[in-house]
Amino acid sequence: MNAVKTCNLTSDDRYSAMLSDCRAAMEGLRAPEGAVQEYLDRVAGVLDGLVKHCGGGVEVRYSVSTRFKKAFLKIEAQGERFDPADGVVVDMGAIEEAELQPLLRQEKGAVIYGYHAGRNVIRVASPRVKSKTMLGSAMLWGAVLGLALGFLCALLPDDVRDVIVDDVASPVRAVALNLVICVMGPVILVSMITAVSALKSVDDLTSMGLRLIARFLKCILSVMFVGIMVSLLFFGVLGDGGADLKARDLVNLLLDIFPKDPVSPIKDGNTPQLVVMGLVLGAALIIPGNEVRGLKRVVSQAGTWVMAVMDLVQVVLPVIPFCSVFVAMASDSGASLLDGWQFVAAMFLACTACGAVKFFHVARKYEIRASTLWGKLKPLVALAFMSGNITSIMRQEYEFCENELGVSHDFTSFWIPLSQAMLSPRATLNFVIPPFLIMQFVDKPISLPFLAVLVIVVLELSIADPGTAAGWTVLFASLGLSSDFVGLFLAFELLTANYNAAYGVLQMGLEAIESAACFDAIDMDRVKQLA
Repeated sequence: MNAVKTCNLTSDDRYSAMLSDCRAAMEGLRAPEGAVQEYLDRVAGVLDGLVKHCGGGVEVRYSVSTRFKKAFLKIEAQGERFDPADGVVVDMGAIEEAELQPLLRQEKGAVIYGYHAGRNVIRVASPRVKSKTMLGSAMLWGAVLGLALGFLCALLPDDVRDVIVDDVASPVRAVALNLVICVMGPVILVSMITAVSALKSVDDLTSMGLRLIARFLKCILSVMFVGIMVSLLFFGVLGDGGADLKARDLVNLLLDIFPKDPVSPIKDGNTPQLVVMGLVLGAALIIPGNEVRGLKRVVSQAGTWVMAVMDLVQVVLPVIPFCSVFVAMASDSGASLLDGWQFVAAMFLACTACGAVKFFHVARKYEIRASTLWGKLKPLVALAFMSGNITSIMRQEYEFCENELGVSHDFTSFWIPLSQAMLSPRATLNFVIPPFLIMQFVDKPISLPFLAVLVIVVLELSIADPGTAAGWTVLFASLGLSSDFVGLFLAFELLTANYNAAYGVLQMGLEAIESAACFDAIDMDRVKQLA
C-alpha cells in the first residue's frame, strides 16, 4: 500500500478514501478496533486543520505504509506553510529523512509537519500495535487444557468431581457468557447507527442500502436452505418433536423485531430490535445533514469506546471453551465431544456446497472461465484460510475488489464494512447447523415449527451477526435449548474456523461482482477479460 494516490479534501466524499486506506493498513497489522479508531481520529484531525488552513479545492498526494508494527500516512499539499499548534514542526530543507525515524517510531505515534519547496509535507504515525496471542489460538489452547484437566477430574471421587463441575466450572462459564452478551447490544446498535449515518442522504439509504440488503437476504436464504439440507442429512429427519409453537407464536416472533422501548433491546441483547433501532436512529442522523455533524462524531467516538470494551471482554472468551470441554470431559468422559465430528463434517460439506453453487453461478452468469476466476480468487481464499479470520485481511479485500475487479472505491468503502459487520452468509452456516446436533444430543426429532423458528431467528442473526457466542446464546434460547452448549460449540468451531473463513472470502469476492454490477459500480470490461 505504498502507491502514491491523490484526492480532493473538499470533494463530496471528503477524505473517506484516505481514511479507508489508513484503516486497511491498521487492520493488516491486526490492530484492535480501539487502536484503529484512535489513529483514524488523529488523521481526521490533521486533515480538518489542513482544509481550514488551505481553504477550498485542496488537492493532496498521499501514501500509506506499514513498518515497525505501525501505520504511516504521508501527505503532500501545495500552498502556504501550515504550522499548527500541536505536533512537531521541522524544516524539511535542513533535516534528513532518516532523522525523522526516531520521532515516527515513538510508542504513541506522532504527527510531523514540514514545509519544503512550496509543499506542506505531513507525516502521521499510528500508535505501535502490540503483539498479542491471537484469539483463535488462545481458545484452542483453552479447549486443549480443558480436555486434559477434565480427564483428570473424571478420575476424582464423584462428590469432589460434582463440586468442581457444578459449583466452579459451570458458574464460571455462565459468567463469561453473560459478559459477552452484555456488550453485544451496544456493539450492534452503535455499528448500525454508524453504518447508516455514513450515507450521504436518505435517497442513498433507500436506493443503495435497501437494494443491497435485499440482495444479501436472497443470498442468506439460499445458504440457509443448503445448511438445513446438510444438517438433516447428518442429524436426523422431520418428526413431531421440537419446538411446540402455533402460527400465532410465529407471527409474534416476526412482530417482535419492533422494540417496545429503547432500553430493553440493549439490556436483553435483542438482535433484531437493535437492528431496527439502529436503522431508524441512523436515518435520523442523515436527514439534518451537516447540522448534526457534531452528533455524528459523538456516535463515532461512542463506537470507539464500545469496541474497546468488546476487546477487553474478548479476553474471557477462551474461558468458555475451556470450561465447556472440561465439564463435558469430567461429566461423561467426553462422549458428547466425540459427536463433534458430525458438526465439523457438516460444516465442511455445507461450506463446500454453498461456495461451489455460488462460484459456478457467477461464472456462468457473466461468462467467465472458471479456471481464470478461481485463479483471481485463490490467493485471497488461501490468505483467509491461513489466518482463519476475515477481518484481518480487509485490506486485501479492498485491493482485490478495486484492482482486480475494477469496483469503484465509493462502493467498496460502503459494501465491504457492511459485509464484514453484518449481512453475513458465512455466519448463517455457523448458526443454522448447531441446533440440529443439539436435538440429536437430547434425542428429539426435528419438527416443522422448530424449522420455522430456526429460519426466522437465523435470518435475524445473519443480518446483525453479533458473533458466534452471543448469537448462539440468543438462538438456543429462542429454540428452548440450553445455553450450556454454547461453549461446546465454540470448541467445535475451532476445527472449522479456517475453512469457514475461506468460504466467507470466496462468497465475498463472488458477491462483490454481482452486487457491484447491480449498481453499475464495476468495470464490466475488466470482468469480461476474465472470460
